Amino acid sequence: MSEAWKQLDPDLALQPAWMKWDPDDQHTLQQRRWQATPSLAMHRGRLWISWNAGTTSENVDNYIVVKYSDDRGQTWCAQDLIIDLENLRVTDSMLWVDPLDRLWIFWYQTFGWYDGRGGVWAAVCQDPESDRPRFSIPRRLFHGMMMTKPIVTQSGRWLLPSNLFQYFDSEYHCYPNERFSNVYTTDDDGQTFFKWGKADVPGRFFDEHNLLELNDGRILMLVRTIYGIGKSYSSDGGRTWSYGEPSWIPSPSSRVSLTRLKSGAALLVNHYHFTPKTQQYDGRDHLHALISDGDDLEFTPGIELDERMGVSYPDTIQLEDGCILTAYDHDRPGAGEILLASYTEQDLRAQKGVSKSFRMKNVVSRLVQK
Repeated sequence: MSEAWKQLDPDLALQPAWMKWDPDDQHTLQQRRWQATPSLAMHRGRLWISWNAGTTSENVDNYIVVKYSDDRGQTWCAQDLIIDLENLRVTDSMLWVDPLDRLWIFWYQTFGWYDGRGGVWAAVCQDPESDRPRFSIPRRLFHGMMMTKPIVTQSGRWLLPSNLFQYFDSEYHCYPNERFSNVYTTDDDGQTFFKWGKADVPGRFFDEHNLLELNDGRILMLVRTIYGIGKSYSSDGGRTWSYGEPSWIPSPSSRVSLTRLKSGAALLVNHYHFTPKTQQYDGRDHLHALISDGDDLEFTPGIELDERMGVSYPDTIQLEDGCILTAYDHDRPGAGEILLASYTEQDLRAQKGVSKSFRMKNVVSRLVQK
């Protein structure tokens, strides 16, 4: 790959990426050599998915692919919506439907692999039911990156997780007072955002923190660390946080998905009985959906979504009829698979597939092998 981008102004990362349907041959599936990190949202019966792609791996050629399905993931639209800006890393998208029933897509822009500042950008879908939906002009919300979904508390407050890496310095920017597991919010339904709180969990690495409101009103934060998962609690709606500590959840250092189901149970998608990290493996195997009742979050094994090595970065939603969908990636630089699992709480409690919704390892996209 050309290193010409290094001669450019790092403030290129402050320019909005473009969003186009099927823009050119450089962004087709045939040209990709890497795919990863999917996200899901269901909006008015249309299922949306997004993920990262590129011609190498995690580099300045990264861009985002967006597709939709009108049959709950059995088939997908033929065209690709691409989000990109040349010579810039555009990556790590997150789909979300807000309380006003608007479909958002968030993503991360940075100069080079990491410029010390990053930036969470967002666009809102203008006509989500058309064949080639349009999005609003992208706008930059705040520094950092947002790798898990926002939540809405019982009080109605939106909480958006974002972070700046703790252990990675940059030659371009440094914001020492912002290098935490941050929480942002809005008082005007997403027109503007401001920092609301921050947690400091020892050993945090890429953060990728999940938020979950507990039954007693506290908010739990799970944070990716060098040893697995750390935790912190807030008792005032996310404004202040307890000093972080290791959680009780065994995990490799990887993103997890934490969701509240309609029944009130908590769902954690993580690696259960994973292979300890070695020179060859990173522990990202045996991806499971686990369930917990109550605030103690003692998760019990539900069902195994994928036993293979190199499965990671789940994102989960639950549909109105109770069906649960989890998207994840497999073998990023090899098969480059983006996959979808479908199941229900009934399956989780039976610890096997007993519902009509039960379908594992459904391929959304796979690299073309050459």
